[in-house]
Amino acid sequence: MLHTVTAVSALVLALTLSGCSAEQTLTPSPTPSAPALESVSFSDGATLPPDTEILWGFGFANDPGWVEVGDAPKPGWWTFVRADKTCIAAFRDSALADAGVDAGGDVDDMNDEEATDAVIASELGDEFGDVDGLLSDGYFHRHEAGESQIAHRQFSLSIDGWGRFVAARAFAALDYAVVVVVTCDGADVNIAAQEVLSKNVIAIEPGPHP
Repeated sequence: MLHTVTAVSALVLALTLSGCSAEQTLTPSPTPSAPALESVSFSDGATLPPDTEILWGFGFANDPGWVEVGDAPKPGWWTFVRADKTCIAAFRDSALADAGVDAGGDVDDMNDEEATDAVIASELGDEFGDVDGLLSDGYFHRHEAGESQIAHRQFSLSIDGWGRFVAARAFAALDYAVVVVVTCDGADVNIAAQEVLSKNVIAIEPGPHP
């Protein structure tokens, strides 16, 4: 599921820690009596009610293998460091403008998939150049929804033991996006990303954004 791009030349890139406070912790639990929540494709995003609330649910909050870093730089940011200190997982949910996409301009003409690609391109910045053709489809698990999925786009790069993985989903009609960035030095970023995606979920619920 994870798409890997291997560069020929080495890049000198720094790992950046973003402090956080995981106040919006959700612990997935089975609810057999509740109706099944559906998967959310890219085309489904436009059908969500305008007051829909989208949140990260952190399985890492109670996972001894990952330690939360405090002092978030801004609301909607959380960061966890793997216990062996080889990998960082930085999470964000925010308005599209805060994710680097002009919510009042270009996004008006974008569908969810196009807006998601724009979020990833903004996250990666100029150091990775043009990422067209380097992104692949993937999914987040939906909170308390069994096997239901939320479609996302992802990017992965590995160079000489260093790697970066980005997964994101934009909801253009809601002016909102969720992003996770996994950075590893001395560990396989794709293995770490698989753990991140399997243990942390997205909740899509009625209600206002936080």
